[in-house]
Amino acid sequence: MKKHLAWLLALTLCLGLLGGCGEKPEAEGGGTQDDAGALTPVVITEEVRGYHWAPAYLAETLGYPLFVKPVNGGSSYGISRVTAPEDLMPAVLTAFQHDDKVLLETAVDGVEVGCAIIGQNDDLTIGVVDEIEIPSGFFDFTEKYTQKNSAIHTPGRMTVEKAEEIQETARKLYRALDCAGFARVDMFLAKDGTVYFNEINTIPGFTSHSRYPTMMARAGIPFPELVARLIELGTARQ
Repeated sequence: MKKHLAWLLALTLCLGLLGGCGEKPEAEGGGTQDDAGALTPVVITEEVRGYHWAPAYLAETLGYPLFVKPVNGGSSYGISRVTAPEDLMPAVLTAFQHDDKVLLETAVDGVEVGCAIIGQNDDLTIGVVDEIEIPSGFFDFTEKYTQKNSAIHTPGRMTVEKAEEIQETARKLYRALDCAGFARVDMFLAKDGTVYFNEINTIPGFTSHSRYPTMMARAGIPFPELVARLIELGTARQ
């Protein structure tokens, strides 16, 4: 039954019936927060990647450690955690193998948290907040699909008040970026309690044991109902 539902959802996505998120101008500064509580990265375009001083200057502005990422992509392809200046340009060139825009982002001292959302406009359902526990490094491709050294806690290990703050931040970001259908809003919870926006995943993993369905299941929406709701949302947009 779950395989049939997943196939129907995949067909809905292929037909373009489910929406994603709208456009948002790229940030020019680094390390600041916008009105939705988002950490603003520094973006490097294809035109400047040959000038080694440009990434180095921006990295010094942000400070080490930092992350270098392709702007577009998924599953942590092309992402590097950089702790020293001599490792910066190799990381930038690796990221450019996956996209023509690369961003530099401050490393947050804390844990990664996520929030699943389904719906559009004011009719939104927010899933339970989860938390990724990883002893070292970051949640890279290997850890995403093997979890050899990591664990995902659903619900996350935090107070009810902090979980509600993360859910409300996710709601604001989802609406600010004009998202519709479904998405997973990824954030960081710093050790000092500050919540930082990381990214919005418009096509999150969708097996029955993936993060998005698990967060929704903990909120009382089982996998078959979740898929049915997504298909209804997609067909209603036509």
